[in-house]
Amino acid sequence: MTRPFICRGDDGELYYVKGAGVGWKGLIAEWLAGHLAHHLGLPVPPFDLAELPPSLRRHSTRDDFRDLGSAPVFASRAVAFAEELRFEQVVRIPLREQAWALLFDCWTGNGDRTLSEQGGNPNVLWTPGDGQMHLIDHNLAFEDDPLPELKSHHVFGAAKTVWNADFRRMATERMRLAMAEMPGWWRAMPEEWLEFGGLTLGQAEEMLWRFDRGADILWA
Repeated sequence: MTRPFICRGDDGELYYVKGAGVGWKGLIAEWLAGHLAHHLGLPVPPFDLAELPPSLRRHSTRDDFRDLGSAPVFASRAVAFAEELRFEQVVRIPLREQAWALLFDCWTGNGDRTLSEQGGNPNVLWTPGDGQMHLIDHNLAFEDDPLPELKSHHVFGAAKTVWNADFRRMATERMRLAMAEMPGWWRAMPEEWLEFGGLTLGQAEEMLWRFDRGADILWA
């Protein structure tokens, strides 16, 4: 849906690149969610901000190139030999890893990870060689979707059984530590994203702190 561009960076790596066409809030969501996921130890491909060469902007003949805009873009490194996760592969992912991914999406308000026998949009890549999942596409995070509905439609919804007292204590500590880093991640974003994004640091923090306000909000 976001139609990312496949670009080669000056480091020689391939990246999926998203710009203004995704929406400023979507770029903010990608940046913050990516950092939060890394802080929790979740497998998100390496990402960074990228600048497009002025000559590329001037001389591109593609009509859709304007979707990248003129501001810095979000670049997520391509995962070699990856394929989209299929429903029958879900059972090959350890239940505890599924539980962390489910918690991460509930925490960040990301309801865009669905999959059943009838299909869906998992936004999970799978590399058969090492049996590793990779979480991608978080531009729809920081939406105030009802948590019961998010959990019921989530590809890893069944893993909620892992959320016992020990898991919750460990997760709560990790989330608190991540929250301390939020202002720094926020300041690192381009001014254009923040000016037009429609999401403030206070609003993002207000959503994220709900994990610490009682079991009925996030953990139920």
